[in-house]
Amino acid sequence: MSSPEVIPDRSAFFMAASHQLKSPVAIAQWCIQSVLENKQLPPDDASYLEKAVVQLDAMSHLIADMLHMFRVDAERTLVQVELNPLLEEILVQYAPVAERKGVRLVRTNIETVPTVLGDAGYLKQALLNLVDNAIKYSASGTTVGIELVHETHSVRYSVTDQGIGISDLDQQKLFTEFFRTEEARKVAHDGTGLGLVLVKRIVEQYGGSVHLTSEAGKGSVFTLEFPVS
Repeated sequence: MSSPEVIPDRSAFFMAASHQLKSPVAIAQWCIQSVLENKQLPPDDASYLEKAVVQLDAMSHLIADMLHMFRVDAERTLVQVELNPLLEEILVQYAPVAERKGVRLVRTNIETVPTVLGDAGYLKQALLNLVDNAIKYSASGTTVGIELVHETHSVRYSVTDQGIGISDLDQQKLFTEFFRTEEARKVAHDGTGLGLVLVKRIVEQYGGSVHLTSEAGKGSVFTLEFPVS
């Protein structure tokens, strides 16, 4: 009598598959870059390879986001995490990014807040993704504001931008895997449609919630709310 078929865990399978894809993509990127650096290719050939590099970069970002998604689903580390130092690291990291884009990155209200339960690495990823998006989808000359405050029973982290905004219809689909608004695709071609999904999963994994206030063409306010530990 044959043994029953073992059906592998879907998340574990896709996590392993995504991990296996990292190496060949990285090797292909390195090979093409090496050829391009020779600067001896005919212009048309170089153009084709440059397009290939763009697509490989997009695939590399997608693989990284997928791995983050699967790890968040599989892991649930609960320790006391201080958000203030994480936010300081993000502000230092993104100050030059904002400057290059011509966007003002400002602390509208930063309080010293109580600790929250979670994993420092994942929580930083959630905070960071919102800042990255806000800068990416904002025009030069606009402002991105960051707020971190202590409410009675929660810690609230908000990122406000004056960017492209999100319509009511698109807001209903915004946290769907691989969804990107038409306006977002016009502004940035390198998005994967997983960044905000990842934010939502991380925050909800640690008992928090995500809120959005936005209007097309008039910017957005993304707010993460965490229970005080």
